[in-house]
Amino acid sequence: MIIRDKVLSRQCDYINKKLSNSKITIFGCGGLGSNIAFMLARAGVSQINIFDYDKVDYSNLNRQNYEIKDLGHFKVVACKKHILDAIPYIKINAFKIKLNENNLDKYIELSDVFIEAFDDKLSKTMLFDYFLKRQDKKLICASGVAGLNYDGIKSKDFSNIKVVGDFCSEEDLGLYSPKVNLIASIQAIEAIKLLIKGEKHGQI
Repeated sequence: MIIRDKVLSRQCDYINKKLSNSKITIFGCGGLGSNIAFMLARAGVSQINIFDYDKVDYSNLNRQNYEIKDLGHFKVVACKKHILDAIPYIKINAFKIKLNENNLDKYIELSDVFIEAFDDKLSKTMLFDYFLKRQDKKLICASGVAGLNYDGIKSKDFSNIKVVGDFCSEEDLGLYSPKVNLIASIQAIEAIKLLIKGEKHGQI
């Protein structure tokens, strides 16, 4: 596609070719997920599946990729619209669904690379435990995104799971766009690295 080629002209042709046939799934469309989805769309990932059941609230606007006009709308719907307004050749599948242990199996074949971008610890733990049992799939998680200190940000590998963050900060330190986006960026980079290793769909 001519538009796609022009948009991605500053990227490596090899990576563009790999990403042109890639799929990824993002669980959560808040501070991490809404920004990761936009980054991966801009990078040329051809299909992005986004999951969230929440609606946009005023308290989201300091760090999430939404606008005043999105208030009250489902996050996945608003996120999809924003991405397609900017990058119209990307395929976005939006799921207004709350994920749990009982329905994950239904969506596990959407892609081979997944990103965890949840807010609550229970959902994070549920996904971590689930993917430890699915060694054929890759999961990139976040742990510790609050505050303004970034010196301790690192990544850890647990078999087929990579976790990014400072691993200690709690939300009472406040959630700020610069740090949230920093960790979202690292998650996005790790996702791209996984996707370009496989022939298609991020298989490695």
